[in-house]
Amino acid sequence: MAELQMLLEEEIPAGRGALLDSYANLERVAEYCESNYVQVTLQNPQNIRDTARYKIKNDTRDK
Repeated sequence: MAELQMLLEEEIPAGRGALLDSYANLERVAEYCESNYVQVTLQNPQNIRDTARYKIKNDTRDK
């Protein structure tokens, strides 16, 4: 019974708080990516080709 009490009073609220923090952090990351990558990419499509080239080069190096 003490374990259930600890879960209800401490661990579940702490886990929920951590999930909410992660959600907020992911929203900020998405906003950053959108403003710093997507907008730039739309202005200069060469960025997409460069990124793809770097990824392919990195993938082949890892094998």
